[in-house]
Amino acid sequence: MSTVEPSYTTKADLRGTPWREALGVPESEIVRFHTSSGSSGTPTVTAYTKGDLKTLGRLTARTLLGLLPLKLPLWRCYNAFGYGLFTGGLSFEAAAAHARTLDGLPPVCVIPTSNLSGSASLEAAVDEHARLLRLFEPNVLFGTPSLAYVLWEKGLLGSFKAIITGGEPSSSALRELLRGCGQRTVIEAYGLSEVLGPGVAQSSSERDELFLNEDAFECEVLDEGGDGVGELVISTRLHEATPRRRYRTGDAVRVVKGGGSNDVKCDRPGRAVTVLGRLSSDFSSTCGVYLSEIEEVLVSHGYSPCFELADEERSLAVEALRPPAGESAPPLLQLPEWLTTAVQVSVVEAGSMRRSLGKSCRRR
Repeated sequence: MSTVEPSYTTKADLRGTPWREALGVPESEIVRFHTSSGSSGTPTVTAYTKGDLKTLGRLTARTLLGLLPLKLPLWRCYNAFGYGLFTGGLSFEAAAAHARTLDGLPPVCVIPTSNLSGSASLEAAVDEHARLLRLFEPNVLFGTPSLAYVLWEKGLLGSFKAIITGGEPSSSALRELLRGCGQRTVIEAYGLSEVLGPGVAQSSSERDELFLNEDAFECEVLDEGGDGVGELVISTRLHEATPRRRYRTGDAVRVVKGGGSNDVKCDRPGRAVTVLGRLSSDFSSTCGVYLSEIEEVLVSHGYSPCFELADEERSLAVEALRPPAGESAPPLLQLPEWLTTAVQVSVVEAGSMRRSLGKSCRRR
């Protein structure tokens, strides 16, 4: 008896298929396009109908609902995600618009700054962020974890009561750093442009795990082992323009046992997972270590989340944490043996590692 192998869709499939051939509706119904960042190769194209944009706003708005326990009288949101072909900025713009239609929520205002990565230099962009933050005094930040860290390092998070991050994974240690001893809430949004955008999953103000929106996405964990780790595979349920069937995200996730909608303590749409990182591009392929695990160890041991990896040399360059002016740096603790055995670690001058206001590049 023959066994039929299950069929999947990969990023290579999307790159090899002209976008017109991937449409699920007539081209006349398409109202917008987005693409992936292209950080791992040729950007992939995703299309949207009017209905898709409403779905995108509704799902992404679930991340904003995590702000409710803060009881803020107004959500003045500093949207520092990239606008344009990147899905982040416009998706959270749509989320804010959807939130305005819901009962029981405070007024929502958006300051559409983008990440200002087109500035002449990182320093110029940070100076402009500082000017805008003084001008508007926003209380909610939308942006990548890398951007949030740069603002923390420069002492520019003072007005924020909440930070919503997305676009790249972050460790629990970095999120704890950004919380500032309970001064602000940090919520994480997860998604991929290939499967609609950032509304695939979100954490909450109480828990760090990501809760899958399984009413909109059919999710599988491929090759899940005894430790609950496997590759996340997603089929879209509601995406009209470019529906995806069993898309292999390339993201390694750990299923949280007892989490999600079956947990009476957490009223969320679906199962809870933790995203560890990319299977193909992370150090996991050569050293069995995910980027988020490296970041977790570094930040919890007094080092910066800015680091660089060299695969061929199996080396890791790190630097000490550089806190805002007036704050004391934490002591540098000895790194665990499993990390120093997997890679050759070198400590460089604090502040010399590359910073990013978008997605960090941690390979050299």
